[in-house]
Amino acid sequence: RKSLRHHGRVWGLACLVMLALLSPWWIRNYRVFGRFIPTSISFWQGVWEGMGSVPNPFGAVLDDQETLAQLRREGRKVDYGTPAFEDAMKEKALAAFKKWPAWYLSLCLKRMGEALFYPSFEFPSHWWGGYKGYVPLYWSGFIVILGLLGLAATPGLWRRHLLPASLLLCFPIFFACVHYEARYVLPGFTAYL
Repeated sequence: RKSLRHHGRVWGLACLVMLALLSPWWIRNYRVFGRFIPTSISFWQGVWEGMGSVPNPFGAVLDDQETLAQLRREGRKVDYGTPAFEDAMKEKALAAFKKWPAWYLSLCLKRMGEALFYPSFEFPSHWWGGYKGYVPLYWSGFIVILGLLGLAATPGLWRRHLLPASLLLCFPIFFACVHYEARYVLPGFTAYL
């Protein structure tokens, strides 16, 4: 058995590699925007517009142009894709969480199941010449089932399965809380494999 110290070193090395890879981007973002931005400035936009993918009591819509138009009608002078735009999206999303927490929680729970098995999710009709894409989506559910069967078939090796299982769960948890579309989900299929 490998020691905890060895695992700590491996984890520390992985963190150093991540820092080395991301630090140029962080420095660039700080120089351009004057503040620390870890990766992109579209997280809160994704959250707000993601809540607009279903009927909601607060007017969110899944449309970049309409979201910007809403902000402008509210008197906010922001440009799309800027830190000010992202700040406005964060403010709106947090206000919705605060006023309608049960609605948001029910949306997250519904998406959790969909992120694992995608029972009703379709690709947009303009992708792949109109192909709806049901097979690839149900395939992901099949991969989840195979993974669970693998865990059940090797009960004495549960510690070895913790990392792959955590990867399997991180995608549905993230998509459930934010928003998902096929273009977000497809790169995550490698984690299921």
